[in-house]
Amino acid sequence: MPRARSVGPSRNNSELPPTSPTDLCSSQSVDTELVYCNGIAGDSGDYLVSPLSVEQISQIAQSVHVDAAHLSEIQWVVQRRHEKQLTALPRGIDSNNLGQAGWGVIFPQDNDSPQREGLAELLAHRRLQCGGRYREFVGSDGYRPGESKIDFLTRHGMGPGVLDPERIPFYLLIAASPEVIPFDFQFQLDVKYGVGRVHFDDVDGYRAYARSVVRAELPESSVPHRSIFFGPRHGGDFATQRSADHLIIPLAERLAAEESNWSVRALVREQATKSSLLTILHKDAAPALLLTASHGLAFPNGDSRQRQTNGALVCQDWPGPLQWEIGKPIPPNMYVSADDVAGDAVLLGRIAVVFACFGAGTPKTDSFMRSATGTAMDIAPCSFLSELAKRMLAHPPGGALAFVGHVERAWPSSFLWKRAGEQLHTFKDLLSRLMNGERVGAALDGFNSRYSELSNDLTEELRNIKEGGKSVKAAQLADLWLAHEDARGYVIVGDPAVRLNLAS
Repeated sequence: MPRARSVGPSRNNSELPPTSPTDLCSSQSVDTELVYCNGIAGDSGDYLVSPLSVEQISQIAQSVHVDAAHLSEIQWVVQRRHEKQLTALPRGIDSNNLGQAGWGVIFPQDNDSPQREGLAELLAHRRLQCGGRYREFVGSDGYRPGESKIDFLTRHGMGPGVLDPERIPFYLLIAASPEVIPFDFQFQLDVKYGVGRVHFDDVDGYRAYARSVVRAELPESSVPHRSIFFGPRHGGDFATQRSADHLIIPLAERLAAEESNWSVRALVREQATKSSLLTILHKDAAPALLLTASHGLAFPNGDSRQRQTNGALVCQDWPGPLQWEIGKPIPPNMYVSADDVAGDAVLLGRIAVVFACFGAGTPKTDSFMRSATGTAMDIAPCSFLSELAKRMLAHPPGGALAFVGHVERAWPSSFLWKRAGEQLHTFKDLLSRLMNGERVGAALDGFNSRYSELSNDLTEELRNIKEGGKSVKAAQLADLWLAHEDARGYVIVGDPAVRLNLAS
């Protein structure tokens, strides 16, 4: 194998002003009193949401309702991490061994026919691998409308604490749209389990994905030790300057040094164009592992382009906010969407990790603005998965194994933290585990751990404010709440038990 290498420009911080605890969670303003959301509005080229002050965000955080049962489980997970138990699995259980960890699929109670029919090949494959620790939650055992995670687990004989794969498998695949089985259920279940989701528009989509996963696990379908890290960096744009300089480039440098049998290449700034991304996806040398960090495109509720294009990846072709005429729609030649994944794309056996607003999906209700106004605010007719993720997985000639991305907005707090600077360990842990053949549901454990710790810290802070009379430090509470919301939104689109079938 070739020695690992990192190709691409080094970091350049000359365009970034000194950071403060507040503006590390912002994407555009140098004003430390305002916080800007990530993401670009496709119909206008403007940022998605007007800036809010840290005082406003502090009020949002203080209005959050805390589920006591969910909090109790989160506190148990945090304690277990402190005791060096990296997962909720019992000692001696190998998360890479499906016969030990188990695998299950959750269908909606009332309508599972298209999913079960389409996934039949994958279900049979996993049943052989898992033996007695294979389970289908279907019919009366399936997800019931309005059911919480705790209600679902209790109904199937599983209480809090260490997992029991004989009752509930560690790897759980949700086979339904987020409108039928909500994102919130997935977020909560993912605290301790390895959870993924698939939803396609017809049985052919499920069938294509199932066939791809089974085929990708054959010995002859191995993929090369090759990765691409892709990051646009727009002038005058805090979000992409930070994601390029503090995520893409340093991660490529570190992993190139540590994973010596991998080829690691960084494409940033002028190299991060739409044509370059499509080129690497449409040739035999396509990377086994792709990481992108960019703006995610989004359209307003009711726009005919929303369902097809939300979460599309804005590339370097967009000149940035200083050179763009606000009110002018962003044209398709500046972003990569599902429509750009052509029939000759080389995706079989690959995994994509995408840092972008709405990269993995869009919820019906915007929890951020709902809390700010005190009333629910719909941002879409219904919750849905990213069409780009679905297209990559259900690609008929051979689809990707998994798409790790973000539901709702993504914030830089996942890799930058106040004056502590870069915090790459969570992303680095995920990518390193994937590079070493771990299953994606277990590899994402660091993100779940981070969400648990932030939930615990945020809840304690709010409790001290509401019950203990502690004074509110607006900037500190705003940072903590934004980081919590960001950490919650990382999900797996695809089977959580997949892993890279790496060439020897």
